[in-house]
Amino acid sequence: MNDYKHAARTPHDEWTERIAVLAPKVREWGERIKTPKSPSPGSSLANDRMEKLDVESVIWYALCVSVEHLNLTIDVMHEIGKLYPTAYMTVLRTSFLTSVNALWVLSGKSRVDRRLRALRITADDVNVQIKVIRASPATEDTESAKELSLQRLLDRQDELQAIANELGSTENVRRMRLNQTDIVSDVAEQWNDSEAGEYLGDGLPHIWRTGSAAAHGQYHFGASRVSPEDLMGSEGTSAVARLKGDLANDVGPALAAVFFVLLKAFQIYDSASLLN
Repeated sequence: MNDYKHAARTPHDEWTERIAVLAPKVREWGERIKTPKSPSPGSSLANDRMEKLDVESVIWYALCVSVEHLNLTIDVMHEIGKLYPTAYMTVLRTSFLTSVNALWVLSGKSRVDRRLRALRITADDVNVQIKVIRASPATEDTESAKELSLQRLLDRQDELQAIANELGSTENVRRMRLNQTDIVSDVAEQWNDSEAGEYLGDGLPHIWRTGSAAAHGQYHFGASRVSPEDLMGSEGTSAVARLKGDLANDVGPALAAVFFVLLKAFQIYDSASLLN
């Protein structure tokens, strides 16, 4: 048996050390979201706010959700010391999506861009709520409450449409949707001219697709990760394989990607929150 000190290092070992390096910053963010602070009056981010459209709140909520899921991932990995084949990727997908959305709004080139992006996220959310309510069954006793909730959301759509018109958009907010793939690609382009561009520019869209496959329970996510040594037995044309969690090729890169997106998002957020 090889002495542990002289055992060959594995990609798993390397990623364990990398995550340990990132963890303190993630913990710091976890504490930060417990005590939010409003942007300084007169700052760029404060001035992005419109009546009935709080751009900063759209961003901050996304940052909170992302940090929460990232902390959960690190907590579970630390406490139980196990990797699950698909579960971490599912949690990290939410963290990835919300960090990307926050950075997407923050990185709008102009105030109008940032407002329109926050508007799209808000309109999409309202549209989803309306679909849920309309699809929900109601009894004679709850029908009036259902109609009241629906009317409030329809009124909110009218408010958002007025905002869209004010910002020069001709789009109907009732048909506004988020195309997350396009948003991920847009955010990924921010690293094209950096040293990390080779990894993040190409890696973010791949991680988005991978996390989506895991979260939707798609067969190809597992099948593509099975190697000959994972086969446990076969009978006729069928085979049984053991699917394992992969820190080096799945969880580690996904976690690191979220970290770097959040790092950039918080940097922009902090800069935009200060009165220059």
